[in-house]
Amino acid sequence: AIKGDFTLLEPALNFIAEHYKENLAVSLYAEQCKISESHFRKKFTECMGISPIDYRNELRYREAKRLYQKNYTLQEIAEKVGIPDQNYFVKVFRSVYHMTPTEYRNLSLFS
Repeated sequence: AIKGDFTLLEPALNFIAEHYKENLAVSLYAEQCKISESHFRKKFTECMGISPIDYRNELRYREAKRLYQKNYTLQEIAEKVGIPDQNYFVKVFRSVYHMTPTEYRNLSLFS
């Protein structure tokens, strides 16, 4: 749901895509666009419809779903997407997709 001044955010979007595995401060994302953190947060949410952190997490879980279909273990996936605590990974996955990673894998096998 990208709308608005995408060109302003493009440097940060590219930076987040390259560094989504790292728990970086939003101020670093703002620096990529050469604007203040508060202005960045406002513009990002206006244009993307979600916060910068939610966007980073969305990238993480999109990659997690892709890796899960390749039969990586939960621990391997959690580490690869930047969430070293497997239990936390499962908790957040469930809150985002309303199912556990195992339920997701089983659903994927039959669809």
